[in-house]
Amino acid sequence: DTGSPAALLTTFQTSLDMLYNDPSDSSVQQATVQAAKAIATGLNTLSNDLDTSIKEVRSSLLESVEEVNGLLEDVAGLNQTLPNSQQRAALEDQMGEKLNQLAEFVDFRIETGEDGSVDVMTTDGYRLVEDESAFTLDYNVGSGVLTAGTVDITPPNGISEGRLAGQIE
Repeated sequence: DTGSPAALLTTFQTSLDMLYNDPSDSSVQQATVQAAKAIATGLNTLSNDLDTSIKEVRSSLLESVEEVNGLLEDVAGLNQTLPNSQQRAALEDQMGEKLNQLAEFVDFRIETGEDGSVDVMTTDGYRLVEDESAFTLDYNVGSGVLTAGTVDITPPNGISEGRLAGQIE
């Protein structure tokens, strides 16, 4: 690829070598200036592309955190409704669906209470849902730390599998 940084650098190096051998040749001088401009333009384009990619990944990661938080809140809400409901089987099905959706994002384990409520924990035992409380996830863009409540669950500390772990790593 003639526009790749390596190709641009090779072209620039070649023009510098030619300029070294014939410094008074104005066409060689022009070619060297053009090669330097091409490197600058290529690096600026590469930098802009990288910035765009970083923003897209960051945005996707923050959307995933919001989606996980919504699922955790749904599970906590079902925990509140489930014990006294006349529609227990339907609510247990909803709980299963929410847990399946959550499994796409993070690895976890559950403890099921006698009343059908579910506590959700990371595989390392950090609480994500306990009874009727969801521990909201927060991702700090500056530090790259993912927390549940106040506990650092950044991979591999608390989660190590799923879409969210993949987006952070």
